[in-house]
Amino acid sequence: VANVAINVDSRNAVSKLRQVQTQSQQTERAVEGLSRAFGGLAAAFGAGFALTKVIADVKELDTNLRRLGTLGALSDRLDGVANKAELAAASYQALSAGFTETGANLRVVEAATKAAVGGLADITGVVDVTTKVLNSYNMSGDQATKVTDSISKAVELGQVQWSDYTSQLGRVASIAAIAGVSLDEVNAFVAAATKNGATAEVAFTGLGASLATIIKPTTESTKAAQALGINWTLAGLRGEGFESLMGQLAKAMESNTEKATEMVGGQEAVRGAFAAASK
Repeated sequence: VANVAINVDSRNAVSKLRQVQTQSQQTERAVEGLSRAFGGLAAAFGAGFALTKVIADVKELDTNLRRLGTLGALSDRLDGVANKAELAAASYQALSAGFTETGANLRVVEAATKAAVGGLADITGVVDVTTKVLNSYNMSGDQATKVTDSISKAVELGQVQWSDYTSQLGRVASIAAIAGVSLDEVNAFVAAATKNGATAEVAFTGLGASLATIIKPTTESTKAAQALGINWTLAGLRGEGFESLMGQLAKAMESNTEKATEMVGGQEAVRGAFAAASK
């Protein structure tokens, strides 16, 4: 399999690629002819003589050509804030995350690019975060802007960066979605915790640990919650909402810190949850 290096910033990139495509199609026909002519020769060469792999890769060229042309149009629409090479890398990242349909892929890339420029972040990293959230919450590419807007607001209001989401979001996205905690609530927690002195790592770890205690409370947590009159359970979370539980935690922290600590759980949960609920 040959690797073709192409300068995608060139004005003639697409036309040059189409020339490659034409030549590749000719090569494909020749390879198919060779395959028929030589019969079992490929088997004799073993796995290294992967004719079918070569042919399959060649057949993907037309799709990639069309995507590259569309990315060029996207770059123009974004007033050139990102070049075609950056957009191509971002598109591949979204493709790897399962957003293979061209329209959905481009909507993810466009939303991520705008957020990255506004947040002084790496476009591919923002795509990685966005696709993780979309997949965790079973959202479509059409909702990419909703994801980037919500996280951008947390970046604006808290002491957290897009790069923190890249490294930390995996700890909480799935469990938050399963528990029914909305993306806005996740970002509100992170923004509040970091604004009140917690690091991004403490905020994300604390959120995940708090949700784990709510979903599967310990005996000590259950007794403390009962003493405080708080339904610190999955049923309570889904019935009253995460914001309501955090509000009740804030009051409990003032009235009975010891019981509030026992209810929330381990040290990781306490540090993050207390920071988020304190103000």
